[in-house]
Amino acid sequence: MDDDELDVELLMHDFRRLIDSEQLPAGRTVIRFTCPALKEFAHWWIVIEESGHRKLCIDNPDKEVEFSFRCNLPTTIEIWAGDTSIAVAKKAELLQVSSNPIHVRTASQWLRLGQLARIRPKR
Repeated sequence: MDDDELDVELLMHDFRRLIDSEQLPAGRTVIRFTCPALKEFAHWWIVIEESGHRKLCIDNPDKEVEFSFRCNLPTTIEIWAGDTSIAVAKKAELLQVSSNPIHVRTASQWLRLGQLARIRPKR
């Protein structure tokens, strides 16, 4: 896929929907995603309230960020699609995750993959 075919808004809406809040700390959780190469919409925040209500923001919600992901958009999509893992992207220095070390290690448990991630191309 070419970069102009990638849809960051759709991706972030799906991440907002897919996050397993049962695996996150109690209370409000704010997750920031940054795709520095994007000219527009390079920063996204997902706010998950204690009630479970989720909000996707393109403007800083001025709340403490518990998790911060910094990655290029193609790698973020590869993670969502199950084509690469958070661990592999981190090791290749394509992804930086900032948070409490325990939460960084468990990111792949609460940041679930897209619905089609387990469907592999026919050989």
